[in-house]
Amino acid sequence: MLRAAENGDVRELTRLLENNANIQERDNHGFSPLHEAAVYGHEDAVRLLLENNADTAARDNGGSSPLHWAAVNGHEGAVRLLLENNADIAASTNGGSSPLHWAAMNGHEGAVRLLLEKNADIAARDNDGSSPLHLAAMNGDEGVVRLLLENNADIAASTNDGDSPLHLAARSGHVVAVRLLLENNADTAARDNDGSTPLDVALRYGYGAVAALLRQAAAAASPPQQAPVGQAEAQRVGEELARERSRRIAAEELARARCVAAEEEQARERSRRVAAEEETRRVGEQLARERERCVVAEEEQARERSRRVAAEEETRRVGEQLARERERCVAAEEEQARERSRRVAAEEETRRVGEQLARERERCVVAEEELARTREQLEAVLQAQQRSIAVISIEELRGATDGFSDANKIGQGGFGSVFRTHQPLPSLPHSGPCAVKRLDASGTQGLREVHSEIRVLSVCWHEHLLPLVGFCLDEATPCLVYPLMAGNLESRVVDVPQGQQRFSWQERVRAIRDATRALVYLHTPLAARSAVLHRDIKPSNILLDALGNAKLADVGLAREAPELQGGVTHVTTQRLIGTPGFIDPLYIQSGRFSELTDGYAMGVSLLVCLGGRPAIPVVDRFGNALEGLAPAETFTDPTAEWPPDVAEQALEVVRGLIWGRLPSQRMVLSQALSLLEAMADAQRLRPGIRDDGEDAQRSCIICMSAPRSVRFDCGHALCCTVNGCAAAILQRGVCPNCRVRISTIADQGDHIALQHTFVAVN
Repeated sequence: MLRAAENGDVRELTRLLENNANIQERDNHGFSPLHEAAVYGHEDAVRLLLENNADTAARDNGGSSPLHWAAVNGHEGAVRLLLENNADIAASTNGGSSPLHWAAMNGHEGAVRLLLEKNADIAARDNDGSSPLHLAAMNGDEGVVRLLLENNADIAASTNDGDSPLHLAARSGHVVAVRLLLENNADTAARDNDGSTPLDVALRYGYGAVAALLRQAAAAASPPQQAPVGQAEAQRVGEELARERSRRIAAEELARARCVAAEEEQARERSRRVAAEEETRRVGEQLARERERCVVAEEEQARERSRRVAAEEETRRVGEQLARERERCVAAEEEQARERSRRVAAEEETRRVGEQLARERERCVVAEEELARTREQLEAVLQAQQRSIAVISIEELRGATDGFSDANKIGQGGFGSVFRTHQPLPSLPHSGPCAVKRLDASGTQGLREVHSEIRVLSVCWHEHLLPLVGFCLDEATPCLVYPLMAGNLESRVVDVPQGQQRFSWQERVRAIRDATRALVYLHTPLAARSAVLHRDIKPSNILLDALGNAKLADVGLAREAPELQGGVTHVTTQRLIGTPGFIDPLYIQSGRFSELTDGYAMGVSLLVCLGGRPAIPVVDRFGNALEGLAPAETFTDPTAEWPPDVAEQALEVVRGLIWGRLPSQRMVLSQALSLLEAMADAQRLRPGIRDDGEDAQRSCIICMSAPRSVRFDCGHALCCTVNGCAAAILQRGVCPNCRVRISTIADQGDHIALQHTFVAVN
């Protein structure tokens, strides 16, 4: 509002007022929008603000109203509008000045007249005892002084220092103002608090002309019999007159010298002008001669054109006659040619359609062969791993998703679409509602990514890794089936839907810590597999169940990296993989992907949780904090209520994962996980997964497709034995719930699925 009022932007002011902007907004100097519009005399803006009930009595830090500022700058239109809207004409500033004082001080005759017409107090005094006439006399504006005198201003009024208007006019050397005051019988004998008359003041400041006027007026006002002037006074007056004559003579000589110089300059200017006119005349004559030559040449060209046109016309007439004859011959040939073209086009279309059908048949054959090979490879992988991932028919998936209807679509991406089922699939009675990822028909590349995702998830078992519970390769558009999650980390930190609460800092730390546990697990080579690089870590790929437990998902771009064993530190790729904002600059420069590259993306994800903003702006926003130039809490998301010490610890992890310019300067992910674990433990956050333990039938937290059938010696029942999930947990040796060390199975059997999650063991 303030900027729009200052610029007189009525359109912007109208838009802001329609959007309920604060019309009484103030800046650091106490200026309201009405002050700004009045200062610059924007009448339309003043009118609009007054129509919307702007406060005409508003005062800035100096006690000035909008009327003061319109008056001091002489904006008559603004003054008139404010007076018509009952602005306080008697309002005074902190210095006691009224609007009339300010208008008179700056010599704005029109504004003074408007204020006097509205009965402004012509005798008002400011804190120094000055009236408007004092200020006008000091300023020396003839029109304002005359106007105030015509309105009976007190010509004898004195300030706190005893100065009359005549004193102030004499002090400023304003001859015209002094003359006006004298014409209105100003007292030349009045004395200020120092005992000085106006003549004394004029002499003190060296204003000879003013002093002469005052002497003349004083002499006219003196009685005929005047006491003889003392010899010293007469001598002083004589000396003063001599000095005045000397100054006048010097001024006249200077004026004469300036006149001579001006005349000489005018003579030189006349000479230059005569020379320029002569040159212009000469050039004009030369141009006239050139134009004459051009006219002769153009006339000759016109005659030549006429001859050429006549010849062309004859040629055209003969040509048209020949053309008509040719047209009759060509018409028959064109008809024959069109017939041949139609026949050739029909043959070409037949050939093109045949080739297109052949290519389509070839693509179908290739797709079927690729599907067959993929099925065989997957069956071999699943058999080798003894992992139960259901093979589901396309008919079952169609039935569960209402024919893949838009009503059940919950996601769309470059890979294809994601649909939900509202009930468990018949093939997966223990999995609950599912998410069905249906890939677009994209040739062998899409099948390879499907194969990669199935292969990785068939050999990786972790409580914080989203499991694949089924797949379908019955069509050219494969489908992958996962447990249905409640949302993802991005939707609880950055793009939070209306009505849903943002994650607290504790929930954000838990989600990043749990996803990092899963990523460290993928990076760790096991007997059944090599190290796995995820290659697309970001908050939207960290899914959340209904209790807020995190599951790392979307391993379609992941790949096993046996090269990382045996001392090799990276894998070279042919194309850039990942999501902008989360791609490691070291990877962009070298094309080498490693565990540090996944670590960079996890560091950016933690930074997104800290700032509550998307990846690209949040890295720039935290630049000073990452450089150690500002505290982390300056830039954190206020809705998460990050404690300053926790924010600094989290930023230290981010700095280690992303800020190094060389691989040797980066923190390894396992070290980052240790810091996150220590930070979470110090803040007494839940160490493991959250499990309500109330459902009658609960599925395994790892495969999420079989009922729980194992209780560990810590007392927690979390997993099954069908898919080797219990063995995987025992191999890691830590309970996913309480995170204490475990070594044995205390109890197992189908009855465990019907018991509470936790039962104390003696």
